[in-house]
Amino acid sequence: MSIENSPKWVQEQVKTWLEIKNIDIKGSIDNLSKDTLISFFENNNNIKFSKEWPNNSAAHIIAYQKALNLLDIKVDTDGMFWPKTREALKKFQIQKELKWQNGIPGPETIGALKKALEGLSDKKEIISSVLPEKKPFEKAEEYILQTEKFIKNKDWSYTNPENDYTITISKNPNTGYSVDRTRHIKRAFGDWEDNTADKLILATIQLLLSGKTIQ
Repeated sequence: MSIENSPKWVQEQVKTWLEIKNIDIKGSIDNLSKDTLISFFENNNNIKFSKEWPNNSAAHIIAYQKALNLLDIKVDTDGMFWPKTREALKKFQIQKELKWQNGIPGPETIGALKKALEGLSDKKEIISSVLPEKKPFEKAEEYILQTEKFIKNKDWSYTNPENDYTITISKNPNTGYSVDRTRHIKRAFGDWEDNTADKLILATIQLLLSGKTIQ
């Protein structure tokens, strides 16, 4: 779960901390710098579980989650203290050989997070904040929707603007992706068979799904 799907009180507390109004909260969290987090940890080194600001709140948890991600311990940034967040904190505590290795963020853990962030190079921070490269399926879908202007259906199928030709992507754990097409009855008789353009579209999609790059 990401922050935009978290409860309203969680989002409001994080917005209060970030001092933002009517701005994309997820984007703001994604762009949190290590210096902002270090400053937050300096001023908030104790934890109290409470929904009341400024006691321990969603802002604290978001700070832990974002810091862990910058330190290559992946966890959702949702402002909620779920088991996965506790496990991620426990992993950090074990890595740093802290006295308390229970996944609960006390002063020792917060101090260690601050110290680890201070030792994080700017280059490392930039790399960690960059969105991961799109996966083959995402690249194929982008091509279908943007290049060919197909319309996305509820399943993994896409219909052309004329609504007479549908492409469906299926995933098989053994053979990978497969691409099928359906020609609807309303399709013009002269276009019933796959033409050169249709074949090129299907071939390009299959190429992208295989992880290869289009030159």
